Amino acid sequence: MFSNKYKIGKMVLVFLLILFLCHYGYHKGPETGGPELQDYLDNAELFDGAELVSSYSKVGEVNEGRFELMYRYGDERRKIIVIGNAEGLEEGDIVSVKSIFRKDDFLELEEIHIHKHLYLQWYASLLPIPFVILFFFKEFKFKLQRLEFERRR
Repeated sequence: MFSNKYKIGKMVLVFLLILFLCHYGYHKGPETGGPELQDYLDNAELFDGAELVSSYSKVGEVNEGRFELMYRYGDERRKIIVIGNAEGLEEGDIVSVKSIFRKDDFLELEEIHIHKHLYLQWYASLLPIPFVILFFFKEFKFKLQRLEFERRR
C-alpha cells in the first residue's frame, strides 16, 4: 500500500517539475533590440502604427540600415519597411514593439524586443510529453499484467 502511494507521489512530482521547466522555458524574457528605429511608409499619415504595438511581427528581408516587418491586421497580412539600426536582427526573427510616436513625418518605433526562438521554445515545451506518457505507462504496465494474471487463476 505504501509503495503505490510513493510511486504515484513520485510521478506527480516529476510531472509538476516537467510542467514548471516547460513553463519557464516558454516565458523566458526577451532580448532587447536596437532603440528608436524609424518607420518609413509611402502613406505615413494614414498609418498610425497602433496595430504594431504589443503584438508579434515577423522580420522579413534585412539589409544595411533597414528591414521589413510583416504583421497581421485583422485577417490581412501587411508589410512595412523600417529604416534604422537592424543590428542583431535576422530574417525570420519574431519581434514586438513597445510604443510608437510621430517625429518629423516619420513614425519612430521605441523599444523593439527580439523573441528569436519564440516558436522553437513553444515546440520545445511539448518535447517532454512523450517521455511523461512513457514514464506513466512503464509504472502501471507491470501492475496491469499482474492483475490479468491473477484474474486468469
